[in-house]
Amino acid sequence: MLSLKNVVTCYGTIRALKGLSIDVGQGEIVALIGANGAGKTTTLKTISGLLTPSEGEITFDGVNITRCNPEDIVKMGISHVPEGRRVFSRMTVMENLELGAYSRSGRGQGRQQIHDDLDKVFSLFPQLKGREKQLAGTLSGGEQQMLAMGRALMSRPKMLLLDEPSMGLAPMIVKDVFRIIEEINCDGTTVLLVEQNAHLALNTASRAYVLETGKVVLHGESRDLLGNDQVRQAYLGE
Repeated sequence: MLSLKNVVTCYGTIRALKGLSIDVGQGEIVALIGANGAGKTTTLKTISGLLTPSEGEITFDGVNITRCNPEDIVKMGISHVPEGRRVFSRMTVMENLELGAYSRSGRGQGRQQIHDDLDKVFSLFPQLKGREKQLAGTLSGGEQQMLAMGRALMSRPKMLLLDEPSMGLAPMIVKDVFRIIEEINCDGTTVLLVEQNAHLALNTASRAYVLETGKVVLHGESRDLLGNDQVRQAYLGE
């Protein structure tokens, strides 16, 4: 479904991605793990069009999206839940969710379909039900993470990019969020997951890539990486 081939992305003269190549198959959960500064967030921003690579190629569903605008990439079926949630804090929960469906307005999507998708979001995230008129900035961190995910789902994505969904959340909330990620995947949405908690990422994803300084240094089945001595020592604290 998604393929990055020899992608180079720079911040000024600094090469953040140095010939990165990854593949994500339809229906998979694939994780990117690595230390801070490894290039994980840059990878997601490059896929979603927030950054433009200077070299390499990105294809999605067989279409070259390397230099597409972010709004066009959303319309093609990729939604990005950024690090730090980034909800519209001065807008209500409902306004945030409706903005997630904005890209569907030109695709013949009826109001009833959007209403049905709102019902689906509220079934996935019952904590948001009854808070439609509440300002997003007054929600807890966990609720804001759920709102950010729900907003992304309102575009009916084929693929969901998730950047550090566990950041700053209590352990019980993290457990809920990752259960919902697996449920979203079971409903047919492909997931590319960036997660600092490598143990959690590897236990959720079927495959994973280990990034160091903008390059893939290891990749494989998650169960194999969980048993890899290098991964255990560097990322699992064992």
